[in-house]
Amino acid sequence: RNPVALDVFAQCHAQKSGNYDAAIESVNEAIRLFPDHIQSYMVRGMIYLTGGAPIRARRDFEKVRKER
Repeated sequence: RNPVALDVFAQCHAQKSGNYDAAIESVNEAIRLFPDHIQSYMVRGMIYLTGGAPIRARRDFEKVRKER
């Protein structure tokens, strides 16, 4: 599987359906398969933020900041 494809799928799913839990599951799968793919953490953070979980979003954004 391709982490970028999973990220894009999750973003589209969240935007189209508003089902943030399913979108998070998709990104979590990308992170599980490709833990070093830092963009997945950014995508998950954006979904958390849009879905009303700013504390979780901040954790992912901080991880991205530290890795860059």
